[in-house]
Amino acid sequence: MTNSDNTFGTFNKITHIAAQPYDGSTALTTFSNTTEAKNYFFTAGAQTIFDETCTELQWAVINDARGDATSLKWTMTFGTKGAGTAAADDWAEQHKTRKQALIDAPLKSFAIQGASQDNGSSAGEGTWIVTVTANGHNFEVGEQVTITGVNGMTQLNEEAQLIVAKATNTFDVLPDTHSFSNYTSGGTAVSYGKNQWSNNHGVISTSSDHLF
Repeated sequence: MTNSDNTFGTFNKITHIAAQPYDGSTALTTFSNTTEAKNYFFTAGAQTIFDETCTELQWAVINDARGDATSLKWTMTFGTKGAGTAAADDWAEQHKTRKQALIDAPLKSFAIQGASQDNGSSAGEGTWIVTVTANGHNFEVGEQVTITGVNGMTQLNEEAQLIVAKATNTFDVLPDTHSFSNYTSGGTAVSYGKNQWSNNHGVISTSSDHLF
């Protein structure tokens, strides 16, 4: 439900299209309705911001260049609270500010309590894995993480490390280096490339073909 604040008119009408990146080989997700598409591209928190800050809002699933329903299109406008309202308090500015706050927040973030290296057979010949302890984490195998702030085993501080195994309070990664110092303290693991605004990567473009 939009905010319906149109007493002083609506402004800043804009239409965006979210498309899934296509590499020519990976199958894309197709959508049968806008709810599926919105849930694919946007978190629940992001959808709340759309509903609370937009005065007019319409969504549509559209086909990509191959004719598949893999993209999401939306048109939105914003009301104004009238004369005397600070620019930062108007709906369009609230939308941008709240959106940026979610973009700046990683989708998942967990403190690291320990890390140890293992050159056993599970790592594969010629490779090393590192088992990271992060109590309560909910990372999944196949996700990528960025690790920062580790002391001692500073070689673990890298972007885009693939999680190759997980347990209740630990997960295994394959860093670029095969030689590690001993872990001493600290560190945080966060989702790589995913934040609290976007559930999945999308290429966002602006369209002049509005929905209303």
